[in-house]
Amino acid sequence: MSYFSTSKALMFYDSLLLFVKENKKNIFLFVVLSIVCLFPNLFYIYFGSSLEGNNIKKIIFLGISVICFFIPFLIFNIRTAFFINGIFVVLAPFEIAEIYLNQQTVSPGFIMLILQTDYHEAFELLESIKLLLVGAFLIYLVYFFSAKQLPGNVALFSPKRKLIVSALSLLFLCALYAYFFALGSKIASNTKVRFEFANGSFAQKFEEIYPCDMILAIDRGIKMFHTVNRTSADIEHFSFGAKQVVKTNEKEMYVLVIGETARYANFSINNYARITSPLLAKTSSLVSFNDVYSEANETRTALPILLTRATAQNFEIFTKEKSIIDAFDEAGFSTYWIANQSVGNDFIQRVVKKTKEHFFVTKESDSSENLDENLWLYLDKILAKNEQKQFIVIHTMGSHYRYDNRYPKAFKKFQPDSEGAFGYGVIDKRNKDKQINSYDNSILYTDYFLSNTIARINKKSTVSSLLYISDHGENLFENGQVLHGNVLPTTSEVHIPLFVWTSEKYNQLFPQKKTNIIKNANKSITSSVVFHSLLDLANIEIRENKFQKSICSSLLQSDSLRFVLNQNQQVINMSK
Repeated sequence: MSYFSTSKALMFYDSLLLFVKENKKNIFLFVVLSIVCLFPNLFYIYFGSSLEGNNIKKIIFLGISVICFFIPFLIFNIRTAFFINGIFVVLAPFEIAEIYLNQQTVSPGFIMLILQTDYHEAFELLESIKLLLVGAFLIYLVYFFSAKQLPGNVALFSPKRKLIVSALSLLFLCALYAYFFALGSKIASNTKVRFEFANGSFAQKFEEIYPCDMILAIDRGIKMFHTVNRTSADIEHFSFGAKQVVKTNEKEMYVLVIGETARYANFSINNYARITSPLLAKTSSLVSFNDVYSEANETRTALPILLTRATAQNFEIFTKEKSIIDAFDEAGFSTYWIANQSVGNDFIQRVVKKTKEHFFVTKESDSSENLDENLWLYLDKILAKNEQKQFIVIHTMGSHYRYDNRYPKAFKKFQPDSEGAFGYGVIDKRNKDKQINSYDNSILYTDYFLSNTIARINKKSTVSSLLYISDHGENLFENGQVLHGNVLPTTSEVHIPLFVWTSEKYNQLFPQKKTNIIKNANKSITSSVVFHSLLDLANIEIRENKFQKSICSSLLQSDSLRFVLNQNQQVINMSK
């Protein structure tokens, strides 16, 4: 090193020391206030389930967090920038509480739950955490008082450095987008699909970065709240005219279990080579239907078809009519909803609003702790109630991607699976065996969940039934395709399992219905039979009964034409 360069370095070092000495107080305040602003993000890095054990995801998360934090400093002076970020410091306790309780960031569903909370519930909650509220208020006072001590006429970056910081931030985000586009190339060869995947994955990253997630959650939560209430008001006076035409002196329980992403072909009860459903195979009085197609290949459109009289060809019915929950309610049943997903779905929020009680396990879908067996806690409480007639809907995570997060370690039968793999990056033909192993393990766990759910109901010795159906299927590398939701649906995406179990008392009282169920097991039908079949199982009649759409009716007809509603709301003919 030359004398001049050494001298220059020493001069810079001396000037830096002088700057630090003269601005010690401001530097200290800047560092402390920055940590306060970024605390929810740092908290999530250590406690968030979606980042657990993956340093690459943590680096990406921290990088975007820092970029979001510095945006106000590129526009305003230091004091003003901290005041702007202070808006989100005020909301930070909500984010931290959600991370602490559920290892996830705030979602629209969380905001929806807050908006639906009545005065008494809110007051009880605030009363129980009053000490925390006092602590948070003191932090707010210290934060804004400290921010006021910072210079109000000094920018953090010079104009030149603003350009450098902006360019580096843009470069980081472009590299991240390119990474997601490269992942999309492994999923599909179609350029449009690649861009759709990259756009969705890129946007999803911001949906878990505080404060972006809070802004999006508040906006979507409020819109969802208004949509639910507006739609409910539009159909408030609708009635099915439902009544139970055959009544018994026995206690009655009817249960609908909605599965997720389960394929008909991967259950050994349906002749799959691997033993994935040994418990269901041993369950007496269980019937598996062999040729059922879902009328939608993604959850959001599948649910209205399962829960209302909507079909792929007449989908808008769900916006004009009430749901199966309402029909059972009209017939005098106590209705319940138990779920560990879709808390942010506006249609589901409209439906559950009409139940006697509803329970949501609010852990995010990517959490390995969000297991279906957690729902038994709520089911047992409902089954223990002294009620004559109950209708219960259980909405499970089933085989939702990532498959390896859907089952505990005891169900790692097929090895090696995809445990510890990073997100969608593992969706590659080189990982085909691991993905299929993980998927089959999730089906094995579904077998465990369903058989034990049936056992819980059966212990009550009531007139009861359980109907299980998946919302849609999944592609597992057939013809190079993976996941679901294709514009042109495949058979793997729509051929779904449908199981019906009836109790001994049910079979004794309604032997003809049981006989019909067995006889109908091989007919070609679609998921739109669920609404009518549930009513028929419970001997409930409505205006315009459609017994030709009921699996327990001798009038059930095979569908010569079967249609599927794709992600673009297009009706696709899936007839063989």
